This record gives sequence, structure tokens and C-alpha cells, in this order.
Amino acid sequence: NRNILLPPINGPARVPNPDTFKLKDFFDKDFENWLRMRDQITISTRDNPNFASVEFRLMMAPAIGTKTVALYVPFSASAFEICKSFALHYETLMSAQSTVKISMRMPGDSRQMNTDDMRFNGDVFLYTENALTDDQKAALNALYRKHGVTEVSYRSGEWTIYDRSLLKTEQENNPGPPPKPGNWTVSPHMPIPK
Repeated sequence: NRNILLPPINGPARVPNPDTFKLKDFFDKDFENWLRMRDQITISTRDNPNFASVEFRLMMAPAIGTKTVALYVPFSASAFEICKSFALHYETLMSAQSTVKISMRMPGDSRQMNTDDMRFNGDVFLYTENALTDDQKAALNALYRKHGVTEVSYRSGEWTIYDRSLLKTEQENNPGPPPKPGNWTVSPHMPIPK
């Protein structure tokens, strides 16, 4: 299920109704102006090889030569354990995604940019349907720091309420043609052969 998500050609897509957006929708929409690669991954334990299925995203900003990662965890009593496991394995997942090589040149720029040249900026974004406690976040921050992460951003249902208001304000301040019902997509998808 690996895909490359290309930035929209005409800027960010207008959202039909921000009030209906769920956390997964924000995970799909955030960083839409970045080059994004996504994959479904299975988290395993010793006792359960199919412990959880989550979505991983590698996001790259060619203009500034940086990349970051995000994880979406659906409702799960084990959200904290899944986030801990991701801290131990995100570098391996980033390396696996780097098997897809992309070279590009921005219009009017003589510089050739390659995904191999992009460096991890130290940021990790965790989208969890279950809100994590402050103690869990503190434990995760310490664990991620041990593995080269400088900043962990947590996004859950509470954050969704905040981001909905930003989307509504953005659309009110930048009126454009209303989205066509049934004809809206977060961004184009291009499947990558495995």
C-alpha cells in the first residue's frame, strides 16, 4: 500500500466542510505542500505478529532539503505501546522508504534536488485517536530523544478541534470556488510498485 502523494498543483485543496474533519483527515491533509510517501505498517510483538496496523508517512520538503515523519494510530488501547515501538523503528522505516529515489528541479531554479540529499530534521508527528497522558508524553519524549528526535508533536481529538477552526478561518479569508461535491481529494495518489 505504498503511495507517493504529490503536492496539489493549484495549491491546497479546499475542504468541503471542515466541521466534519476527523483526525485521520488531518493526517491526510497536513503537509500537503510537501512530497509525501505513505505506507501501512504492521506493529508486531513476541506474542502477536499482527499486533496493530498503522499508517506511516515520510514527508519531504525539497526546497529546504529536509524530511520528517508522521504516524497515524487508530483507536487502540495500545496507542502508547505503538508510539514506543515507532521510536525504536522509525529510522528503519525511513531507510526503507528511501529505496524510492526522486530527483527534481523547481521551475526557475538551476539546482537539482534529490531525495537522497534530504536530511531528517528531527521532528516526529504522532497522530493518535486516543489522547496520551502527560506522563506518557514525557516518557515518549525521553525515548525519542535517545533515538535522535529533537521534537515530538502530538495530535489527537483535542487538536482536531483547533485545526478545524484554522481551516474554517483560512477558507473564509481566501474564498475561492466551492469544492464540487463528490469531486474532492486530499491530493493525487500515484502507486509505487513494490
